[in-house]
Amino acid sequence: MTGALSAARILVIEHERDAGASLVGEWLRECGVQLDVCRPHLGGAVPELVAHDGLLVLGGAMGALDDDVAPWLPAVRSLLRQAVHDGIPVWGICLGAQLLAAASGGQVGLGAAGPEVGVVPLQFDAGDDPVFGAMPDVAHAVQFHQDSVSLLPEGATLLARSSAYANQVFRVGSCAWGVQCHPEVTAAQVEEWTRDGSELLGRAGVDAWELVDEVRSRQEEIQAVWEPVARRWAALAHARAQQRPALEDTAPAS
Repeated sequence: MTGALSAARILVIEHERDAGASLVGEWLRECGVQLDVCRPHLGGAVPELVAHDGLLVLGGAMGALDDDVAPWLPAVRSLLRQAVHDGIPVWGICLGAQLLAAASGGQVGLGAAGPEVGVVPLQFDAGDDPVFGAMPDVAHAVQFHQDSVSLLPEGATLLARSSAYANQVFRVGSCAWGVQCHPEVTAAQVEEWTRDGSELLGRAGVDAWELVDEVRSRQEEIQAVWEPVARRWAALAHARAQQRPALEDTAPAS
């Protein structure tokens, strides 16, 4: 039966302890979104279907096809395919973006230009995209990756690029977005990553302390640009949530 408006519920897939939703999670909760976090790295089972109003897939140090390292990845790719097919709002961050691309027929692998680490300017050309269309022509974001999306899925829309890697922000279908960057991180989180990612920093020629200082000094600027992105995506999840009572009313009786 229909009644009060339904609050949006988001399924969050977390791959590592120190790669949580962080700022993005805070912004979504401020929008009245409920986050249900699945932690397969701690034994949580990845569901076969998205029974939520949105799907947020976070980052991690493993590659999108490293099924031997993270045996839950095939289930995550399957979940992403299902969500895209069903028109459920999706947001993939870093590894999540690579998983979205791989699940949708794109190609992902070790980036030819080497690791991209630091606060990097992204060139946006997003047109009237409902989530990224309002972005400035240039927006900075934190990067911390060595893999990249080398080929977008067929029919995907490119929304932003960097000087090193073209496929930085993209949309698959009508409402699934991937971002190679990390809009969710704080300087404290990046500092924690530098302790485990010294090899990556070395290959990128980046000093850990300088990286943390750069993120800290520009964090307010970065948050001002990316918080509205989270709010626009949350609005799509809320819109889907409002359709849920009607869908339940028309579902066949069991």
